[in-house]
Amino acid sequence: MTTRNHTPGPWQFDARNSGINSNPGWGLLNADGESLGITVHWDRRSSDTAYANARLIAAAPDLLAALQRLRDDVQAMHVGSDERCNDCAVCMSLKLADAALSKV
Repeated sequence: MTTRNHTPGPWQFDARNSGINSNPGWGLLNADGESLGITVHWDRRSSDTAYANARLIAAAPDLLAALQRLRDDVQAMHVGSDERCNDCAVCMSLKLADAALSKV
């Protein structure tokens, strides 16, 4: 398992935050309610998208933990996950999970 140095979850977003420099947006907070130093900004044309983006970013630690656990459990149960099995649906899903996990 790879060691990751990000702020541990859960994260949440503060919908009351007015953003920085009077730009509207939502601040992301750690489990103790402290700022992560990330604000998702929006304008009138994109507030629904920005709101969805803020929720997705806040869910990132939980999504990462779930993907890692699923990946490890599937790998352990998949009898074909060796050099003899490379292109079955399970192996392809494991490769996608590995590719996503390699980004963090």
